[in-house]
Amino acid sequence: MTQLIKQGFSLSYEVLNVGTIKPGASGEYEGTKYPASVKFRSSNISETEDKEVGLREIEQIIEFSIPCESETVAANVAEAVRKARTNGVVIAIDGSMPSKSQGADIYKVKSMKTGTEFLKTFDTSSKAK
Repeated sequence: MTQLIKQGFSLSYEVLNVGTIKPGASGEYEGTKYPASVKFRSSNISETEDKEVGLREIEQIIEFSIPCESETVAANVAEAVRKARTNGVVIAIDGSMPSKSQGADIYKVKSMKTGTEFLKTFDTSSKAK
């Protein structure tokens, strides 16, 4: 697992609308161990004029990942994100630079906070701005 040893900058994201939510158990794939985590997606859609076909919509998708200390924490984070989606709560994430997912038009952002840290600072009862 990658560990941040020095933080010289931070990117802050405001997730206004949550799409799919995918909690995942810890595991191993091709010799690499992965912690439990919760991934959720959000997207922006913009419109552009195309001279040949008219208006065209372009979707930019970001998948946020919150690393969790256990499957129990991942389940609690997933539930908090679901409640936030239902209540229209803006989710603040301090995360990594977006990196493009191999073979897909999806950008990935990893939270700088663990699931436990996320839960300590997250209030699902507040309304969106």
